Amino acid sequence: MVCRSPGTETYRSFYFKVDGKLGARGVAIAMNGYTSDVVESVAKGKELKVLLLDGMHLSNVIYGHYTFQELLDHAGGGPSH
Repeated sequence: MVCRSPGTETYRSFYFKVDGKLGARGVAIAMNGYTSDVVESVAKGKELKVLLLDGMHLSNVIYGHYTFQELLDHAGGGPSH
């Protein structure tokens, strides 16, 4: 069985669903990262509403390098603690 990563359209659709909700934020986690097409298509020229996290982000939280809240704050440009 072959596992395929979701394509650009999947993430773009997710972004627009999140964007359509007042004050909403979205988080997508792909253990093997994202293609450059996905990264470029999600928030080009738009406010950051969807964070694209990968397996390394999750591993760093699991191994205690930082908390999930610290990851979200840093990745989303939020306040530092």
